[in-house]
Amino acid sequence: MIIPEEGSGVKKWRVTTRSFFKLKILFFVACFFVVFGFFSTAFLGIMYAKMQYYQHYNERLLEASSKLNAISLRLERYKEKETKLRAILGSDIELPKPPVVEPKAGSVASAVSSGAEKNELEGAIEDKEFSLRRKPSIWPVTNAWQVTKAFKYTGKKGNHLGIDIVARMKSSVVATADGRVIFAGMDDLLGQTVIIDHENGLETHYGHNESLMVKYGDMVRKGQSIAVYGGIDSKTTTGAHLHYAVNFKGQPVDPFGYLPENPAIKYVKNTGK
Repeated sequence: MIIPEEGSGVKKWRVTTRSFFKLKILFFVACFFVVFGFFSTAFLGIMYAKMQYYQHYNERLLEASSKLNAISLRLERYKEKETKLRAILGSDIELPKPPVVEPKAGSVASAVSSGAEKNELEGAIEDKEFSLRRKPSIWPVTNAWQVTKAFKYTGKKGNHLGIDIVARMKSSVVATADGRVIFAGMDDLLGQTVIIDHENGLETHYGHNESLMVKYGDMVRKGQSIAVYGGIDSKTTTGAHLHYAVNFKGQPVDPFGYLPENPAIKYVKNTGK
């Protein structure tokens, strides 16, 4: 019953027992849905947060997998370079080893932490390859079969500042290391001659050639043909041979200190081999 202050317009409602029972049921149903909705919303919020977390974690795993694949490709390139270098320069060279990274358990970042080390490794390989390619470590003429005269340097008369190599006529004379041609032409003593600066204090000289295939200023690669073997030393009336010499910082040194052993090549007695 609602009774206004003036006392007029009194309003009355009458609720029967049956109606009151229905209202109670409706109230409890409403409370149930309110509580159910609250917990459902909380549960969905938790599930959404977990989904976001797992999605982010999955993205990190994919990123780590991509970087691991890149690292694997770099290691494959390292092996290919190592194989190539050993094939060119022999199997006794020492190359930098790939760094071993111990990952921490459960850490995604550990899967990619070796990226910088791999870059350093590639840099070390390139530096090693650069150094080895400028070391005169291959024979300067193909089809060589005999060394007829050895290196001799005493500072007095009668020196022989290189070695004489005999090979098949028209064989290729090749650069024994990467470098730049600083002389290509006729020399009074060595005839058609090529001199290569390897930019590390070393120079190599190739004399008594039949003809030249390079000119001054050319950049040459290790194993590249630079001349044709077969020139005759008219002044000493000796037969065709290649005079091969190595200088280090302007001083003549024995080429045998750089050349690998070659069982196919014979050495005459005065070579000491």
